[in-house]
Amino acid sequence: WIREFCSVDPIRLRWGAVIPLSDVEWSFAEAERCLAAGASTVMLSPVPLTKPSGTPFASAEREQRCVNLGHPMLDPLWQCLVRFDAPAVVHAVNPASNALGMGWLFANRVQWQMGQPWQMQLAILHMIEGGAFDRHPDLRVGFFEGDIGWLPHWLGRLEATYDKFALLARHHERRPIETFRKQCWISGEPADRGLRHAVDLVGADRLVFGSDWPHMDGAWPDPIAVVRDRADLDDDMRRAFLCDGPAALFGMDVPTLVAQLGERWSPAAPLSQLGGMLPPNYRPADGTAAAMTSWGE
Repeated sequence: WIREFCSVDPIRLRWGAVIPLSDVEWSFAEAERCLAAGASTVMLSPVPLTKPSGTPFASAEREQRCVNLGHPMLDPLWQCLVRFDAPAVVHAVNPASNALGMGWLFANRVQWQMGQPWQMQLAILHMIEGGAFDRHPDLRVGFFEGDIGWLPHWLGRLEATYDKFALLARHHERRPIETFRKQCWISGEPADRGLRHAVDLVGADRLVFGSDWPHMDGAWPDPIAVVRDRADLDDDMRRAFLCDGPAALFGMDVPTLVAQLGERWSPAAPLSQLGGMLPPNYRPADGTAAAMTSWGE
């Protein structure tokens, strides 16, 4: 369905394939089928459960078959993505997953909002420390919907332990921050208070704008306006976050895309004229307007 929908205008409309890894051989074949059909990416769980093809899960072996994203077992998937010049997107899943140990202990707000960043931290740790990027230096991976502001702390801690445990840890061709800068992107809440710190560490072009609108986890009422009006970002940073980062991750030709959109569009358009997602006559409730004004100040 999504392939047929996007075929109407494949320059503007891109689709991704959600690939579970519960059966790795099937997963590899399905990823290749979808990429050959025109998918721009495959979306993966940060905490996959895997098993050999054709083998049913038994409760006693579930823990043994929880293979992380850095495991060499998944190398054929990364090779397939590199061959098609397509990225993988690692997207947060239900934080009540047993793999995270949260269960239903916490209320919904804590479970969902606080349970998502952990998953991205695990995925980044596993892929960098597991050597997936060393083995596949042309692989591109985006880590999505787990916020952004924690990234400097997490990569900084990886860097620190790289030195502290140098005699005990496996050798990597590059340090963690360099690896992320070359092969990784991150997407999260555009109103994230720590977003600028991530920009300073890995560059604004390693960040990908995601609205998640009008979902409850998105910036509301207008996520594009939130980015446009952030005082801690300059225009180059905003343009990289909104345009250059996504284009680099997904291999998009921006001039071709802009030409497809028509004469009213230009990649050099001033960001001050960026209208946002809402119609001009939209008026949010007073409480929301006050909250947006406070954040802007």
